[in-house]
Parts: sequence; structure tokens; C-alpha cells
Amino acid sequence: MYKPTRAAMVLTMGLVGLVGGTSLLAQVRGQATAADFLLDRGRVGQLELGMTVNAVYERIGKPNVQLVAAFGEGHFSPVLEIRLAGYTKGPALTALIGTRACGNDYSVDGLSIHDPRFRTRNGLGVGSTLGDLQRQYPSSAVGNIDKDGGPSVIVSELGLTFGMESQRTYTSASRVVSVWMPMVPLSEQEQRRLCADK
Repeated sequence: MYKPTRAAMVLTMGLVGLVGGTSLLAQVRGQATAADFLLDRGRVGQLELGMTVNAVYERIGKPNVQLVAAFGEGHFSPVLEIRLAGYTKGPALTALIGTRACGNDYSVDGLSIHDPRFRTRNGLGVGSTLGDLQRQYPSSAVGNIDKDGGPSVIVSELGLTFGMESQRTYTSASRVVSVWMPMVPLSEQEQRRLCADK
């Protein structure tokens, strides 16, 4: 197994720093702009569904990423916990790891957003209310109650699932506590672009 030398690692981090006015490095350093926290279809800031795990480490820096074992719905899954400056309640993002996009290379198969700074173009994210969702997407309703994964609202127009706080009854004041972005099928062109970044 290849193990990079210290000099190679320093050179890599130097290159990341040069190219790396990348937004996630800016976020880590606490210099992010509102655009760096855009939550869009298939993209969270500078992270994209289908990108390789190597690209995640390069974009945000190894010290800010931790590989952990998760057991969602009772099954083992490796995930990356991503910490960003300005968010202290745990990981700002959690990336589910799979091998779909680039052959045998590990890639991001889903993203959980915990940091309320990440928002859709119309202002939705962690901390939004059920009322906020229903004003923009009138058919929004809480489902998956008392099941694995917990109560949630799926907004298919955005490709997002809004995890809700657990309650006995849900009102317009009920809050979003996380946002889940599941993997979607990639076009051949998207897959080639993402795999070229590895």
C-alpha cells in the first residue's frame, strides 16, 4: 500500500493551499461567504454527490475530516464527519461513503447537513419550520414517523429530505433538525468529470 512521504504530503497541502482559495478551505478557516453555504441539487457548498473521498480530503483538509463507522437503520456504513469553523455542535456535514461513481474508488453517496448556515436558494435548511416548507412547497407533510430515520419531509423538487424534530404532533412551528441529500443517478458526463478529480 502506498504511503506518502512527509515531503509529498507537505507539497500536496501546499498545492491545495494555492489552488485552495476553494470555498471549503475558506469555511474551515472561518472566511466563508454566503455563497459557500449554498445547498443545491447534488451540491452542498463545494462538495458534490459522487465526488471521490480523496477529493473531499483535498478540498477541506485532512485535519477537518474524520472517518467513522455509522449504523443507520442497523447496517454498517463508513461516513466522513466534516467539521467547519463556526459550527461547534458536532460535524457540520456527514458524507455517506460508497463506491458507485468511480469504479472501485470510494465516493460520496449521500450528504447529511447539520449546520444551519447551509441554505437552499429559497432559504430553507436546518432551523426552518414546517410552515416555511409548506409556504414554498404546499404539499409538504411529515412522514416516516416512528420509523428508522425518524420523521421527515421529502421535497422532491429540491432532491432533499428535511429531518424533523421528534414530536407527538406536528405544527407549522415544528423545526428541521437536519437535511439529507441522497445520491441521484449521474449522467455519463457528470461521472467522467467527478472521476477525473480523483
